[in-house]
Formats: sequence, C-alpha cells, structure tokens
Amino acid sequence: MKCPFCSTSRSPGSHEKDLDTEDALNTVRQLAEMGTRIIHFSGGEPTLRKDLQEIAAHATECGMIVSMTTNGSASEAQMSRLLDIDLIRVSIDGTEIFHDEHRQTPGAYAKAINILKYLKSKGKHPQITTVYTEDSRYETLAELAETARDIGVNITLNVQGRNVNMGKSDEDGEQINKLHSEFFRKYLDVLTTLKKKFGKVITDSEPIPTIIKYGGLNIFGCRAMDIAVTIKSDGAVSLPCNGLGIISEKGVLKDIYYSDKAYEIRKMQGKYPICKGCYIKCMCSASAMLKFSGLYGIINSYIKNILK
Repeated sequence: MKCPFCSTSRSPGSHEKDLDTEDALNTVRQLAEMGTRIIHFSGGEPTLRKDLQEIAAHATECGMIVSMTTNGSASEAQMSRLLDIDLIRVSIDGTEIFHDEHRQTPGAYAKAINILKYLKSKGKHPQITTVYTEDSRYETLAELAETARDIGVNITLNVQGRNVNMGKSDEDGEQINKLHSEFFRKYLDVLTTLKKKFGKVITDSEPIPTIIKYGGLNIFGCRAMDIAVTIKSDGAVSLPCNGLGIISEKGVLKDIYYSDKAYEIRKMQGKYPICKGCYIKCMCSASAMLKFSGLYGIINSYIKNILK
C-alpha cells in the first residue's frame, strides 16, 4: 500500500534487510532485560513477517503487553495465528472508495473490514485507527463511525499534522504550523462533532487536542526517550524517537540506549529545530501519560483498551 502519512519508505533503513528470527527474538529478550512492559509492532505491515507469531509469543513469555497496528491485508488464516496478541489496531482511513483511493490499493477496505469482523468473532476487541489528513472529510469519517458501531469496535482519530517522520524541508516548523492552523481547527471540530454523535465509538483522543493547543510536543514537553525505544525492521535503534534518528545504530540495546551520546540527545529531546510543532501520536500520548500518570498510567491505558 502507499499510505500518504506513512514514512517507512522514507526511512534511511527502510530498504535494509530485516532481522532474522533469532536476532528478533534476541532483541525481545534485550528489551525485557531493560524492563520493557509494552511492545508494539507496526510498519509498514508487521504481518508480512512469517515469524511474527513466534516473536509476539516470546514477548508475552517475557512479561510484556503486546500490541500491533495492521492495515488489515492479512488473511484470516494468517490472523488466526496472531490471536494471542493483546491489542490489535486496524488502520482505516474512511469509506471504501476513500480508503482504497487514499492507499492506491483496490480491495484494501473490504479486507480490513473483514479482518475486524473475524477478530470480533474470535472474542478479540480490535480497534480502528484513523489518521486525519488534509483529504479527510467529516462525511467519510461519520460513515466509518457508523460501520464501526455496527461491527462493535471503537475508532481512534489521530492527526497527521506536523510530524518529523514526513521529512518536511522547513526544519524550523513555524511556517508549517501557520499553514496548518486551519487544518488543526477542522480536525478539532470534526473530532468534537463525531464524539457528540457517536459517543464512545470515538475513543478519547487526548492528549492530542491539548498538545495542538499548546503548539506542539516541544512546548508541551517531549519525553520520547524516557518512555520508548524505536527499533527499525533491520534492528537499528533510532534515538531520540522513531522520526528523528540522530542515533541509528545496531548493537547491544543497553549499550546504545545508555551511551554518552544518547545521554546528550536525551537532554535535547523536543528541543531540536525540527521538533517544533511535532504531533507524533505515540510520542504525544506516552509523553502526556508519563507527565501526569507515570509509567503505570501508560500500562493501565493499554490494559483498559484490551479489556474493552
């Protein structure tokens, strides 16, 4: 698929060879030794890995909560091997026509909806995750919300916004924020209207609205390196976050994460020029929860999603 908001093809390591199974399992063990409590598989498309079941199961054995975001392209047979994953999110952009055109993949929507229904039939509690872009419209999102309500799943409406993953040339970020001020206003209006009409079908999108009002994660306070470590498909550790790989190295995770260079980067997280106006969903949510609730707040939020 060619999702316009995905930066996988732009990443420096995106064309490197993926970790083999043994190295991936070793990476999971290293994460566990560092005290990791939650592991999230995303992409690209994680279900393309034939050994994902084995890797996810090992993470569970190591005491981690396991989650995954998928585009829903996997077959029921493939998904049947991943039912032990705690939380599965399926990425859908809107109505069938909008979704398939947006991703330049005919039939993508039908497959994603089918996977949601399959997961529900197996007693799982999947979620729809949607990225609000400049092409998004209330009408298409409302129709998706109706579909979600019929299936019995929730929708999380994220926002593309100013995201260092997208490789914007304006590193200062100020001009991009000005250009997107109307975009953010529309996002907040659409989010509010959807919540009024569909209630709990639309999940709480905080802290994104609050951070937008602050003017970006850099002003709110980025805690990317304090709560997460990003590991690319080839095993490279990306610090301080998945979008800004000042460090992109392979090796022993603990040595990289606690290196002198990483220590200096940690002091600068959220303060680099390109960080201005950042709204990366995972970094915003975790930073806010760590700020207000601590690590257990993050873990509890995942547990609540799993038990819905």
